[in-house]
Amino acid sequence: MLSARSPSPRHGSGERSRGQGGFTLNEALIMLAIFAMVLVIALPNWMRAQTKARANDAMRGVEDTFNFARTEALKRHSPVVLNVNVAGRSFSAFEDWDPTNQDVGSNDNGVRDGAELVILTRSLDTALEFTADPQGGTPLSTVVYSSDGSNRGHIGGDSVYFTDVKNNIFRLHVNPVTGSSRVEKWIASNTSWSPRREVWQWSY
Repeated sequence: MLSARSPSPRHGSGERSRGQGGFTLNEALIMLAIFAMVLVIALPNWMRAQTKARANDAMRGVEDTFNFARTEALKRHSPVVLNVNVAGRSFSAFEDWDPTNQDVGSNDNGVRDGAELVILTRSLDTALEFTADPQGGTPLSTVVYSSDGSNRGHIGGDSVYFTDVKNNIFRLHVNPVTGSSRVEKWIASNTSWSPRREVWQWSY
């Protein structure tokens, strides 16, 4: 004789049946709150990292520009002039040797004339702007690299100055003798320049 089967218990609308996938509304709200907290903590750090990365990359680009001009002087065995165009937000370099006017004094004079070859034109990265020296010095506008890569002479001071969107100030310093260049950051707390990135202080 068959016995009557008792009816299965019904689950409430807010409960999940055993083995059923998905989340309840409460669980979804908890996960959303956790995600929001993580976002609040992580987003400022991510934005700070992006600020530093963009400025660092842009300054490396400036340093590469000067190093390129210096290297070209060595490769070509002739002087190379690098000009800084603040108004045009750009750099340009030419080989300071005119093969068509070797007898009229136009060679090796730091001024582009005749058939002297332009070897570089490059725009300043949008992450940076040219700025003034916080100590009131005159910015570098032109540097002449000798055929041995040394600094044959320059117009203005020995550095070009830059700032990023958060008013962090940097400079590209060109050694007045060797012609080598390096990136330095203005440390406002002790009013000095430092090439040591581990001690750089950042404004966000």
